[in-house]
Amino acid sequence: ASVTVNVSPRVTIDKLTGNGVTDVVLNSGDILTLEWDVKYATSIEIQPSVGDVTSQPVGSRQVNPNSNVDYVLTAQGAGGPVSRTIRVKINQPPVANPGGPYTVDEGQSISLDGSASSDPEDCPSGDTSGTCLTYGWDGNYLTPEDVQKPTFTAPSVSSDTDYTIRLKVRDAQGLVSNNNVFVLTEVTVRNVNHLPVADAGPDQTVN
Repeated sequence: ASVTVNVSPRVTIDKLTGNGVTDVVLNSGDILTLEWDVKYATSIEIQPSVGDVTSQPVGSRQVNPNSNVDYVLTAQGAGGPVSRTIRVKINQPPVANPGGPYTVDEGQSISLDGSASSDPEDCPSGDTSGTCLTYGWDGNYLTPEDVQKPTFTAPSVSSDTDYTIRLKVRDAQGLVSNNNVFVLTEVTVRNVNHLPVADAGPDQTVN
């Protein structure tokens, strides 16, 4: 006599992504959409928990992680359990540092220095190479405004005068420093006591 044995299909995880990819770099504060597709499972769970997904073989959840985290989907079923992991790296914003305060004589030039600006992931000790961050300076008498070390050319002043200079930086993922707020520094332009110039007027003829 023949014997028929019904074998349950093995559980499979066909998909687990975050924002459509399997290795996620997420800017701090952004939302992550987890999506999954599981076949032949009797139960499903995701840790850290994103809520009850036991009866959702195909589903999605929106989460807002604030630190690096691995989400692990575990599916129970024939041949199981089966797990898949998605790694999420949180990109923290860079920190702008315009240096200073600076002092320069009127009519002279000085280089401002943003190299102490940093990014927690790519250049935590400062942008020593000048290529880690994108720079955006703002202020009078400053050129160019999109480099790490711009030049400030001091105008003529009648007394010592302070000028406010602002800096933002952007990392490789497009995240802007300090909640998109400029960091300030000061440049003091010193009045120079110029030597007097003698002027006796036109030549005179004395008879």
